[in-house]
Amino acid sequence: MKATDQSAGMLAASTGAFLHAVGPLEYLSWLFGALCVFEASQSDLGSVRTLLGVGALASVWVSWWALRLRFDARLFDALSARLTSCNVEDDVLSDLDTALIQLGLIRSSGQRDLMSRALGARRISLFVIVGVVLQGWLLLCVGALALLM
Repeated sequence: MKATDQSAGMLAASTGAFLHAVGPLEYLSWLFGALCVFEASQSDLGSVRTLLGVGALASVWVSWWALRLRFDARLFDALSARLTSCNVEDDVLSDLDTALIQLGLIRSSGQRDLMSRALGARRISLFVIVGVVLQGWLLLCVGALALLM
């Protein structure tokens, strides 16, 4: 589904704003990771240490996707500015694809429209959200287990 020329700038701006809003979850992930390391150092149970180690490593996974989110957010910010000033979506997206190919960040231009790019960026944000939720869930479960013992 292709955005109209009038809504393309708004779509890019709102996607960028959403990605900027999700980005700070990386810091919560690092806090959860530090708590996992601390709790693992205090635990006597090997299985609990293993689970907490997985929780700590999840911070690295979340950080990778958060890095990708920050990059995409800045790209959508730049797209928003370009689309607002010239209103030629196909040319702007073609220029972006050319730059990304030259940098070696994508292999070839798949001729994706702005809507599919926005949906792809939203999908990436879900990786960050799910990673942080799983870390929090893991910490709660280990905390509940500690209370039961």
